[in-house]
Amino acid sequence: MTVTFLQTTAIADHSLHDVLILGCWCLPEESATIHDRLPVPIRFEKSAEYYREQRDYLYYSTVRTLAGWLNEVHHVDRPEQYWELILFTFLEPYVSDFYIRSLILESAYQRISEPCVLILPESQYSVPVTASDLSKRIKTSDRFNLQIFSQIATAAGMRVRRLSNVQASSYPAAIGPRRSLLRSAYALAHRLKRGLVSDSLMSPPADRSGGNQIALLPTHFSTAALRKLLQDEGLALSTPTFDGASLPESAPDLNLRYTLARFTFDSRLQSRLVSSLVHNLPMDFVENFAHHLGAAKGCALSRPSVIVAGFFAGLQSQIWAAEKQLEGSRLVLVQHGGHYGEGFFAPREVIERRLSDKFVTWGWAEEEDENLPAPRLQPFHSAGSRGSKLLYVMRELSRLPNYRMLNGCSSEQPCGPLPEIKFFDSVAVEIRRRTVIRLRTDKRASVSIQRVWARRYPELKIDEGVRGIRYALAKARLVVVGYPCSTTFLECLTQDIPVIVFAPCLRVTVRPDALLLYEQLADVGIVQTECAEMASLVEAIWNDPVEWWKEPGRREVREQFKQRFAWAADLDDTVGWWRSFLLRESKRRMPG
Repeated sequence: MTVTFLQTTAIADHSLHDVLILGCWCLPEESATIHDRLPVPIRFEKSAEYYREQRDYLYYSTVRTLAGWLNEVHHVDRPEQYWELILFTFLEPYVSDFYIRSLILESAYQRISEPCVLILPESQYSVPVTASDLSKRIKTSDRFNLQIFSQIATAAGMRVRRLSNVQASSYPAAIGPRRSLLRSAYALAHRLKRGLVSDSLMSPPADRSGGNQIALLPTHFSTAALRKLLQDEGLALSTPTFDGASLPESAPDLNLRYTLARFTFDSRLQSRLVSSLVHNLPMDFVENFAHHLGAAKGCALSRPSVIVAGFFAGLQSQIWAAEKQLEGSRLVLVQHGGHYGEGFFAPREVIERRLSDKFVTWGWAEEEDENLPAPRLQPFHSAGSRGSKLLYVMRELSRLPNYRMLNGCSSEQPCGPLPEIKFFDSVAVEIRRRTVIRLRTDKRASVSIQRVWARRYPELKIDEGVRGIRYALAKARLVVVGYPCSTTFLECLTQDIPVIVFAPCLRVTVRPDALLLYEQLADVGIVQTECAEMASLVEAIWNDPVEWWKEPGRREVREQFKQRFAWAADLDDTVGWWRSFLLRESKRRMPG
């Protein structure tokens, strides 16, 4: 019988007699009873450094290609950095996802005798409208993953069998409209209560009077006190707003998009990646770009001296920042989570540091970077207060293959939530009954995990992440974070909440200059590498984790870690540091 290789569950309802080998994101418990699968999704033939270099090459060469093509398409002459600032939040994860899937498919071809790849006909390909739409599809849509694998297999000249009438995945969308609205409403209400929302959101649009403006894009920052201090210096702090008009109806212009496939490359993989963008490049960058550019240019805040961004809330803010940077505004990008400075593989950090005129870190600044206290880490939790729950913060399963390969972890490590299952198998039932599992906002993974755990651990409660993490932290007696270099770990440190981190592969997930600090955390028990030992520790300290947390030797180690990677201060000190920094930046360069 011919082995049919399929890296998705998109045709789970399709009647086939061949063996289906499911993708690495499929959990063993939900698939093993239905289909056979490769015991290991990918075999590593070379070093992790080789894979990282290849991924970086794919990214940067694709940026150059797209910059030239988009200049032609939109009849402009913008520098490469302009387009990269607009594209990078979409392109960086897409390149990683595409590269991973290419390696998976090639690995299967090497290990299976005469495989046949089931593919989706090109007539059934779909084009995402926005970058977030594509990101959700990659994480949660079996059909879209089938599209990507079909593109790879076809371009590689593999033996294929075309499917017809492929049913859409039965899994729900990543985050439906109601879920998004709930999440936004909870976040806004919480930030309003604590004064974390810029009051410029409620103020009239900024005028066009000149270069005495500082633009503040999302940074998790309270602006009221800072605004007053800057006004005393003759500077105005404003938040740019954009036209909320709906997009005009449009369809993908495939004739235009196929001109992207005319480029030739020395690398076959690079050629396949660019060809895949004919259908996978979101319409926002092509057909709908003129609409977003018009909205960005219509922003009332026209001549800021400095633009500060923790992250970009949408494409229009990225286009606006790119336009203003060309006109002379200084672009300050700010670390907005964990992993920066710590994680071994951090392409987003490298890109943001290169694109910005100044990059702000939470304590680990290098070269021309700036250290400032993190607004996101301002204290909100009463030291010594105690909840009643064990909060277990899950890793994002859909990312696991990417990090495992690029960080060089053993390919023999099984897929799925096995570390979590090993931990809960080992920990006492009484603690499980008081446990809340905090899931990453990947609805597909959430549904799978709930199905698995409802059978195995009916006593566990699931937190799908609709509310912000601080609501969950406020109810926690003890927190367990299922992966290193996380934002939640840094928040627990600065809020003085007892926390344990599960990090089985420290030497390949943490940078050498952060490894010593992580090893010191491991020496005092805050970092754990074995599930059974972590369960024993949780049981031992459960009655009074605060006493364990405040032990002098343990406190000294975590304070050293905080000073390096989680600099936090009270509101007055934070505002003072930022005031001095923004005054310096505003004087360095002004729009012409």
